Formats: sequence, structure tokens, C-alpha cells
Amino acid sequence: MRIWLLEIEFIARDFEKVYPDLLLILKSPIEATLFMGIKKKYQQVAIRVDDPHVFKKIVKERLEKAQRDELI
Repeated sequence: MRIWLLEIEFIARDFEKVYPDLLLILKSPIEATLFMGIKKKYQQVAIRVDDPHVFKKIVKERLEKAQRDELI
């Protein structure tokens, strides 16, 4: 069994539209506890990183390894 620790951070938008570097679509929704204890379920996770190409490569490698090891 794997336990995932998720940290959710919401960033206020200024005047420009913000686009994610990567959008992860989950197999099943997960519940997140937001500000003031509000709970909400999410099916997608939008991610912004400093180096999107390196991050995408790492995620792809880990997914391929998990599929080979039959963890997914």
C-alpha cells in the first residue's frame, strides 16, 4: 500500500491568466481539505514547476516503472 502526501496551495491570480505546466488526471477523485476546513473532491491536479521538461520526464519515467512493477 502506498500513502501519498498531498500539499495543496492556491495562488491568487493577478491580471494575467495562469496556465499549468502539467495536468494530471486521476483515476478516481481525491478529497482535499481547503481553507477553513472546507472539503472538496478533485479529479484533476494542475501543476506549475520551475523546469517543466525535467518534471514531465521524471513523471513519465516513474509511471512507466510503476506500470512495469504493476503498481498502477
